[in-house]
Amino acid sequence: MQSASLPLAFLAAIGPWIAGACVTMDSALQKLTKADCDSSKGPSCGTGQRQLPSTLQLHIVSLLPPNDLALGARLACRYLSAGLSKPEHCTAYLSQPLPPHAAPWAEAAGQQHVRRLPLRHKLQLMCAAAASGSELNLELSWQLVQPSLFPGALNRTRDAATYPSPGVAAVEAGHVQLLGWLLQRCPGLLQPNRTLVAAAKHCHLDGLKAAWEALRRSCYDPDVQGMLDAAAESTTPDAVAKIEWMLN
Repeated sequence: MQSASLPLAFLAAIGPWIAGACVTMDSALQKLTKADCDSSKGPSCGTGQRQLPSTLQLHIVSLLPPNDLALGARLACRYLSAGLSKPEHCTAYLSQPLPPHAAPWAEAAGQQHVRRLPLRHKLQLMCAAAASGSELNLELSWQLVQPSLFPGALNRTRDAATYPSPGVAAVEAGHVQLLGWLLQRCPGLLQPNRTLVAAAKHCHLDGLKAAWEALRRSCYDPDVQGMLDAAAESTTPDAVAKIEWMLN
């Protein structure tokens, strides 16, 4: 019996994607689904095409980013779904950018599970999305969390300062640009003072300035001393420049 295998045309289509070239998920899926996917025989793109051993093909596809594999290749092809069925092949991560087409599916799949999570865990979910740097991930996490989050939930929590902060997660990962989104969509979860202190420690001077511009109007009593202390502990090359800027 001939082993199931993917044609070289398919591997050539996704090869640049694996190598890091700028190929969109939709384009790759269109190329992938041109094959006649069958879990028993493997895809075929016509006759006379050279093929690689199935184990090598599956290994190559397994090198895709986790979200592209779990929410893209496996869903588009039964052969890949059968051959790559371990938990690491089926798991999607909000901490990494999601392919655009996957957001509605992920939202529908996640709502019933997120609803039962405690507040701290819901905020951890949003922090993971903020750390990814993707507005799509952040929007998805907010859509999952928001229906079961009563207004002022964090303000009514005694130890709110110890709860995860999406703003802190964003600046620690270097994604200051997400602060505007957080301020507009869920300002009650932002915790501006903690976010500015984190920016003073983890961001370069330009990032700190951007964070200050984004949050200064919503931070009525800035923790300047906390920011100075954080900048003093910073390992960025411009730590001294950050302190000088805050003192001026």
